[in-house]
Amino acid sequence: RLFNAAAAFLQQHLAVASAALSGADGGAALLQLVHHDVQEKAMKIIKRFILIKDLTNRTSIIASMGPGHSGDMNDEIDDIGLVMQHSETYDRYLRHLASELERETGRAQPVFPSVTPLNETVAELGGYYTLLEQAQLESFLRKAIEMDEVQLGKLDAHARPGESSAGGLPMSPGGVGDGGDGAGGRGVVGGISSSSVEDALYVAQCAAQRAIAAGHPGSCSAVINHVNNALGEELLDHLTARAAAAAKELGKVVAGGLAGDAQKLMRTGIDLIKEKAGDRLMDGVKTM
Repeated sequence: RLFNAAAAFLQQHLAVASAALSGADGGAALLQLVHHDVQEKAMKIIKRFILIKDLTNRTSIIASMGPGHSGDMNDEIDDIGLVMQHSETYDRYLRHLASELERETGRAQPVFPSVTPLNETVAELGGYYTLLEQAQLESFLRKAIEMDEVQLGKLDAHARPGESSAGGLPMSPGGVGDGGDGAGGRGVVGGISSSSVEDALYVAQCAAQRAIAAGHPGSCSAVINHVNNALGEELLDHLTARAAAAAKELGKVVAGGLAGDAQKLMRTGIDLIKEKAGDRLMDGVKTM
């Protein structure tokens, strides 16, 4: 509401001030005056928001717990992203007006510095946002991998069909956390098919799209980098380990006379699965 009111005021009065007071640089003066008032109020609102959400303590606690234990924080992250989105939209609009004014009047000095106090406050909020987003992505990714291992009977040999020790996740339809039978049309227990790629790409896509929508370049870059690292390292390591385990089991059932051929098949299979898994991960990242 604050940013919208400022935009409406500038749309109505900026052109008049710039034309009537061109000799006194009236357009730039009006922009600076409006931004000064808006900036002071916006910074107070954002700092109050940080206190109400207790973001300093929350991020400290999450950091002390280590990766994979943050749980579902979608609502909180959405709220932070929305505040950042409004702030960044206002900043881009204001800088667009300033750029147009500088071009039209031939003003030598920029109307605003490259970094304003409001930018710094939003960057502080973006730091909290990035930490929470990364922690949640790490938690959901680990649970997706854990669910995949549960299906193989590696984590919970006594689980009844449709149950898991991983807990519910707001993940892909028919996938982890669907509230159904937990299979979601995926491979049978003990099979070599894996649902972790689809589940991981789904939560990664949600994180990436939310970071892009928030509109803060620094936070967006940090989240995208973390998504890339999480998929390219932790998930790919999991898939490689699954491929190696499957190849090892395959070698056990091959007759002794074919042991040499089985070893060659194992190595070839592992290399092929790693290559295909990597290609699939990159295809998924490109679609985000």
